Amino acid sequence: MEEQDLKNRWNNPPADISDEEIGNALKKLLARISLYEKTYAGQQPEKQKKYTALKVAGLLLLPTLASLFTYLPMRNRSIVHESVVAHTEYASPRGERREIRLHDGTEVCLNSGSVLIAPEKFIDKERTVYLIGEGYFHVAPDKEKPFKVKTSLLEIEALGTEFSVSAYSEDSAVEVILAEGSVRLSALDSAGNESLVMRPDQQSVYAPRAGGFTISRVNASQCTSWKEGVLIFDATPVGDVLRRLEIQYGMEISYDKSDRHIMKHTLTAKFIRNESLTDILDALAEVIDFKYQLVNNQVIIK
Repeated sequence: MEEQDLKNRWNNPPADISDEEIGNALKKLLARISLYEKTYAGQQPEKQKKYTALKVAGLLLLPTLASLFTYLPMRNRSIVHESVVAHTEYASPRGERREIRLHDGTEVCLNSGSVLIAPEKFIDKERTVYLIGEGYFHVAPDKEKPFKVKTSLLEIEALGTEFSVSAYSEDSAVEVILAEGSVRLSALDSAGNESLVMRPDQQSVYAPRAGGFTISRVNASQCTSWKEGVLIFDATPVGDVLRRLEIQYGMEISYDKSDRHIMKHTLTAKFIRNESLTDILDALAEVIDFKYQLVNNQVIIK
């Protein structure tokens, strides 16, 4: 929202606002501020700068929400307050995974460095949760209440299905892999309301700067094996392998992305549960012929 739009809404608040609109606005504010607070706590200065910018962007919503809240009758205010406090924030620390069971029976596996906001009870017409990071969702069927996962770029809607979503804030794209059932993806930043329906064993990557959606055929069980602590790569570009290791082990991996000696390689391998990062890096170093060192919580590849 542009600055002038915010000023206009501040000076001319809408006269008739529904409880649902206010609740959704406050939930979005939670997702833009509280999620980043958890995700970026204790990270490197350059990433803290990114967090600060995102937090400021979220705070820009406050004048609009304040103007809406001011003109609500007291009855509506209590409803909105209850809506906010009824949400729970689940965080999975870097290098760890977390299993969650939501009120409706939906099971979620959160990957390293991820945060999920979900209501304690699904009382609305839709079951909506907010995600930053990566999560695998086994959705409990309920035809009366569609299940929706909202990220910064995409809304993923399902009735009863299994799928994974990767939407880390430092990435410029959102990835969805469908294991069972069907899901509808809707771009939240698209004026044309761009959307598509996925089928099992499909991977969708939404990257606005690269032109929108791309769909490819994958082995969903292999691509989502991280939830069991297993990493499977099949002719995977080494850059994607290193990014997955960053996520799985909660460590930053620094390397020269323009180094063709490293970037030309692809990897086919399976790394089992509890295998250490140094063991994996030692194996990669032999195949690709590079050296690395560990400095604090960072891997530097040369």
